[in-house]
Amino acid sequence: MQNRSVGVTQDRRTAFVAIDTCGGGNNFMAIVSGVYEDDGTLLIIAADTTPVTSDRQLEDEIHSHAAGLRAMLGAYTEMVSVIEANYGGWVQASRVARLLDDHKPTAHLTVDRETSATVERRIGVFTTAEVKERMRHELQRLLREDKVAFASVARFSRDGDRAELLNQLRRCEYIYKPTIDSATKARRRVISGKMNGKNDDMAVAMMMLAYWPVHYYNTRERGVVRR
Repeated sequence: MQNRSVGVTQDRRTAFVAIDTCGGGNNFMAIVSGVYEDDGTLLIIAADTTPVTSDRQLEDEIHSHAAGLRAMLGAYTEMVSVIEANYGGWVQASRVARLLDDHKPTAHLTVDRETSATVERRIGVFTTAEVKERMRHELQRLLREDKVAFASVARFSRDGDRAELLNQLRRCEYIYKPTIDSATKARRRVISGKMNGKNDDMAVAMMMLAYWPVHYYNTRERGVVRR
């Protein structure tokens, strides 16, 4: 990854906010936001990570990140959330989206495609083992093509968050989980950076940011919730 000596102008119309919600215990919540340049470069503009120990802290972290983005991007850029729903499900993802909605204009990705006229599409995405592999592949492609960069005005809420993001990306590797898959009777092989008590929340958010925006552009109406 490189530093790109350009600022983030206020005439952009779309920014993506990837959120890996906290899974409790020693896990951290992470938020990584970016915009896509015309040449396909993913420009990282903000990142936060912290253990979340209360509802108030979760709210404060999301509001702080969103307010910083709004000040950076101006009043008209739509912030499109990519919220992991693995932990807390649709309810938690919808709650996080409501907090972001205080900083409109906003939109939220959903994996729901078809619902009845009386049922709203649920907000959030799931990072299954298969999806996580696709996310990894897409981020690796961007990195190989030298199309990931930090904006010169990138905002990090804490000293060391930038270095932590890079370190987490370096730590991610394939591991075998101790649990046995009920269908294959084999140990599950997954991508993780949580070895030796480390966290990989920012790396997961980064992979989400590399993968899910494609679905926004390809299925803009069917794959987005606006409230």
